[in-house]
Amino acid sequence: MKSVEKRSADAPHPSHTIVVALLAVGSFLEYFDLCLYVHIAGMLNRLFFPPHNFLSSKMLAAFVFCSTYILRPFGAFGFGYLGDKAGRKAAVITTTLTMACACLTLSLLPTYAQIGIAASWLVVGCRFVQGLSVLGERLAAELYLTELARPPMQYVLVGLVAAASELGALCAVGAGKMIVAQIWSWRVVFGAGALVALVGALSRTRLASVSVPSSSHALVDPPSSTLGASLHTSLAFFGMQCISPVGFYLLYVHCGSLLKEFFGCSETEVLQQNFWVGCVQLGRTLGLALASGIIHPLRLLKIRTWAFAFFALLAPWLLHRAQTVQDIWIFQVLGVLSIPSCMPAGPILYKHFPKGHRFKYTGTLFAVSRALAQVAASFGLIYATQQVGHWGIWLLFLPALVAYGWGLQHFIKLERGVGR
Repeated sequence: MKSVEKRSADAPHPSHTIVVALLAVGSFLEYFDLCLYVHIAGMLNRLFFPPHNFLSSKMLAAFVFCSTYILRPFGAFGFGYLGDKAGRKAAVITTTLTMACACLTLSLLPTYAQIGIAASWLVVGCRFVQGLSVLGERLAAELYLTELARPPMQYVLVGLVAAASELGALCAVGAGKMIVAQIWSWRVVFGAGALVALVGALSRTRLASVSVPSSSHALVDPPSSTLGASLHTSLAFFGMQCISPVGFYLLYVHCGSLLKEFFGCSETEVLQQNFWVGCVQLGRTLGLALASGIIHPLRLLKIRTWAFAFFALLAPWLLHRAQTVQDIWIFQVLGVLSIPSCMPAGPILYKHFPKGHRFKYTGTLFAVSRALAQVAASFGLIYATQQVGHWGIWLLFLPALVAYGWGLQHFIKLERGVGR
């Protein structure tokens, strides 16, 4: 009888397919709309920023890039409060509607030539709103599935939603290439994204409200006298989130700059290379999601941590030895395969936070860590590589590796302590 119950718990429920589809579509659109601007930023910056003031234009462009991360803690706290009080369903619907409004506004904005500096600040405002909504969207979807399904199926389902987000970012690369080549209009693409996001938000009203199941897989809330998870757990979660932004900036932004400056690649050629790197990243995420149904997610993260340690030590040497565009591509692929994240172990990490405040705590920690790591990567890597060349990568990678490894070990000890 127990074996029958175990098989039924591990198997996907028929309704899970519909839920994952609804959440995956929203996550796809959120990341498509968010990343599309990044890949056509060079073209849009010329339209919305002062054309004759190089310094002001560069500063505004950098501000737009970082703005999607800087204000995320406020969005995490606001959407986290909504998700904890009104439910995960309300959060995923609200975030999708917010992104739709931001994209629709972007598609209708007048240019700098038409209204002057006001166009620049309106673009910054739209990116603020996009940054606020995308974090709430991803986290709300993952928490919804964490509290709907049981292990190991919840690991697979959350991994599939993460893959949908990466597919959206990958399609943004392809759309960006079409826009840069002047085959598609950027206004039409943003408008279409807003329309589909609106339809996705309306379709998500079909989602049922869920609560955390009272099973052996869900942690009991801490006593009401405590404010939340322990300080060590919060710091461990924080440390594990810092590594992905550093890796993203190095593999896509920094390597893209190297391709343009030292190998003479055009913007279209850089987008093409990033597209194929994104394909590898999507395959990696799908593979990890499926593997988490068989192998414990924390064990998968341990393997990736060791792989990243070797990559981090060799990264400066690999870039120093790069002589062709293909060498940079190999470097990007090795980084994509080795740089770890919290996926597919997200549900395990979330359960160590009190369920009544889970969205607010994890969202705020996630947002603050990403904001700080992204700012450090954006400005720190430029300064470090100017001072000591490619060896400056160590100044970011090694602290990130130590923080991630310590955080992972902390959660492994917690899981062993509760017998999971």
